[in-house]
Amino acid sequence: MKKLATDIAVATIMDIGHTTVLTIAHTTVHTAITVIAVDTDADIVVATAVAIAIN
Repeated sequence: MKKLATDIAVATIMDIGHTTVLTIAHTTVHTAITVIAVDTDADIVVATAVAIAIN
């Protein structure tokens, strides 16, 4: 597994219903991280975090 670079090239946030999908793409390591968060009344709970290597 490659280490993630500190610089963020692209950050995309999509709000679908009560689910927030956050996609962060690092061009340095060619890695994309997709985080699916469930929005609740009090806070945002991270439901799923998937790291996908693009290379």
